[in-house]
Amino acid sequence: MRAGRVIVPILALVLLIQMRRRLLGRELIGVSTCFITHAALVMGLLYHWGYVDKRHTLVLVALLLPFAAMFLAQVRELARANARRWLWPTTLVICLAPLAGYSLRIPNGETGFLRRGAAWLTANRSDVHTKLLSGGSSQRRIAFYADMRWKYWLEDPQDFERIHGEMLYQRPDYFALEVGPGFERRRNDELIKRLEHDPEIGPVMREVYIEPAPRDGRLLMYELSWPGS
Repeated sequence: MRAGRVIVPILALVLLIQMRRRLLGRELIGVSTCFITHAALVMGLLYHWGYVDKRHTLVLVALLLPFAAMFLAQVRELARANARRWLWPTTLVICLAPLAGYSLRIPNGETGFLRRGAAWLTANRSDVHTKLLSGGSSQRRIAFYADMRWKYWLEDPQDFERIHGEMLYQRPDYFALEVGPGFERRRNDELIKRLEHDPEIGPVMREVYIEPAPRDGRLLMYELSWPGS
């Protein structure tokens, strides 16, 4: 029920229906072309990769915002012209109540498992602040919460040789990644198995932490004990 998912599209849709004959006219052809093009790209991403994140639709919401605002202006003028004072505040309540409820949520609550992973590290490894954690963009939060150094690694299971080379070069003390269903986790379990059976990396890595993650996933954290370190 947040604004970008429900409120703005519904408000804009009412006005767009009213203006449907003008959407391809000289005044709106630019906006319409941008919207159609970006919507096609989003659908292509969904069709080809089976993956769409809410951030991919931000452009669409931004293009709808002026139309949603114009419809609210229409409602306000209608309320004034017909002396229906209740119409305008009622409309505002309908629009703002879901947003007020959504604002009470815990920000980024779905990523709490990363915070718990960092808490485990700081509670069980006294020297963790001197260590290097390697992982994807999401796992950077673990390094932030645990006051660790962080190094991005290519989280692409299909490019095992590059991952293998980077790990041997960087020699991280820990690395973390998520496994489970979903585009960003796809084939990560296969990557873990390959690393565990690798003659150079397998003997130095040890699984030390598992944490349930959203959408039936799991956060896996490994400690690496390199020779001579």
